[in-house]
Amino acid sequence: MDCKTNPEREEYVIDTVLKPLGIGLGGITRHRELNKPDEKDAADQKSKERNLRIRGLPEKLDKLDKKHIEDRLVQLFKNRLGITDIEHSDIENIYWLGENLIVCFTSKEMRYRVFQRKKRTSSNPDTKNISIHEDLTPSRQKLLYEARNLFRAKKIYASWSECGNIRVQRTKEDRPRTVYNLKQLAEACKK
Repeated sequence: MDCKTNPEREEYVIDTVLKPLGIGLGGITRHRELNKPDEKDAADQKSKERNLRIRGLPEKLDKLDKKHIEDRLVQLFKNRLGITDIEHSDIENIYWLGENLIVCFTSKEMRYRVFQRKKRTSSNPDTKNISIHEDLTPSRQKLLYEARNLFRAKKIYASWSECGNIRVQRTKEDRPRTVYNLKQLAEACKK
């Protein structure tokens, strides 16, 4: 058994290794807390893992009923994104949230395929105003917004969202890392 599964072993490591070195559990606990997402936020994000946000759809579309909007989405995914095997049954629900259309897919796989091909909308004049994004929690949206600001200010090489997590890369040579809060984002900018 290792430390993670054996509480007696964990106490032994704490008493014989950490305490003599002057390392208290408070520091370890704080380090773990800073490097993990908030549990409620993580649960909220998990509930959005099959969703995408679509912006820039024609305004007249919001006046149509769900069936007609779904028809247009399936056409968009087939004709503009090249996902020829998408069907109405792949879309579980759609609803408007402000100017965003939230599309809930029946599977993570189909959502992933649509998200991976999202850049194809910008290369077509008919769909260049349409953007497809992950459906993030408000706190992750704010974190991504700040990361993009740092990218625009050339303080980091890249920023993006991936599977609901915010990823940043300080330089082209650095490995991308996941950030969970503004403090970690600030640390990612430091050399």
